[in-house]
Amino acid sequence: MTDEVKAERPRTRGLLTNHNFLIIWAAQFVSRFGDSLAYMGFVFFILYRLNGSALAVGQMMLAASIPSLFLGPVAGVFVDRWPRRLVMIVSDVLRGILFLIAPFLTALWQIYLLVFAATIVSRFFAPARQALMPDIVHRDDLLQANSFSETTYQFLGVLAPAAGAALVAAVGYQLAFIGNAISFFVSAAAILFVRAHESGLKAGKTSVRDVVDGLKSGMAFIAKEPLVRYVAGAGFFIMLGAGSVNILFLPFFRDVLGWDIKQLGLAESVIAVGAIMGAMLAGILGRRLSSRTISFGSVAYVGVVIFLLGLNRSMFWAFVILLFIGLTNPLLSIPLVTALQKKVPAEMRGRVFSTFGSLTESAAVLSMAAGPSLAELVGVRAVMMGVGVYEMITGPIAWAFAGKLDFGDRPAVTPTAADPGAPAGQGKAG
Repeated sequence: MTDEVKAERPRTRGLLTNHNFLIIWAAQFVSRFGDSLAYMGFVFFILYRLNGSALAVGQMMLAASIPSLFLGPVAGVFVDRWPRRLVMIVSDVLRGILFLIAPFLTALWQIYLLVFAATIVSRFFAPARQALMPDIVHRDDLLQANSFSETTYQFLGVLAPAAGAALVAAVGYQLAFIGNAISFFVSAAAILFVRAHESGLKAGKTSVRDVVDGLKSGMAFIAKEPLVRYVAGAGFFIMLGAGSVNILFLPFFRDVLGWDIKQLGLAESVIAVGAIMGAMLAGILGRRLSSRTISFGSVAYVGVVIFLLGLNRSMFWAFVILLFIGLTNPLLSIPLVTALQKKVPAEMRGRVFSTFGSLTESAAVLSMAAGPSLAELVGVRAVMMGVGVYEMITGPIAWAFAGKLDFGDRPAVTPTAADPGAPAGQGKAG
């Protein structure tokens, strides 16, 4: 029996019987609820207590993105050397402590600083979770696991923003921050019960030279591996347009359409409903279409709906369009993350996922920085319509140039003794 077969034995088929996966899913389910509450608390605090502009909320989002520019790849080096489960637990505890401080904030700069610090910690958690997943889920179940996780996380996104907005309006934003802190502590406690053999870890102390060498080897792997290189580059150019939409949503809804905090919370919930639909579709379409077609097709599709949102002046149609915008992120991210999880060796996962996150975040930062300036010149509507056209063009181009890449859509088949030459399975259409 090969080492590969031995390594896969603990990763049983069937998600509902995989207790390690279910624990991590439940932990993130709770944390997702807390994050939604905290976001509405920040929005309420900035817009309605400090009388700040919608742009100030966008600047908060910018503060949440900047750490990825310089910390992402470095965090990946440590994720590949430290126990990933421990990294997730410590990250949750630290973020819980940070949000216990949040109710005592009194100024915008303090909010930006807290969000900045929380994001630094998150840059360790996210790649650790993504790197751990192939060690607890069978290779052929990865797409379904990512789809199932995204679906259930987004389900809370339906309830939490609207509920959080009503809660904040009724009793104050402080309670939302405390709720988020508790959610992180609950998540950390749950992950304590995960039991998994973590592959690819390099034990020992980590010196500055180790970090530099780890960065070099990670970059070298990305540069030489066609799929990883292409996915990272495509993600950068996609977010170069889409990032500005995140920062323009609030001025568009509050200043152009005249929505209040409850309507903003409802908008977040509608987007989450769309994300649930998108996550479910990713799992269903993954059985019929290639990851390439699902991911890059969704980019062209979201370009159309963003363009329509820029044209729209009706509250009803705005909510309908937001529903369809919500579909996009799962359809784009789930197939691409799954492809990377299958392709990247265990010892490289932390660095690759961190670098991938850094590239997309850097594009988002550039886009978020340019979007408000362009909006001042030509208006929010015009910028959103321009982003829509950009994504309508980017999606088909990304799809066309990815034609010869292997996204790992073929199921893994272990040859039997009776048929040692058994084929690895058939590819999917598209």
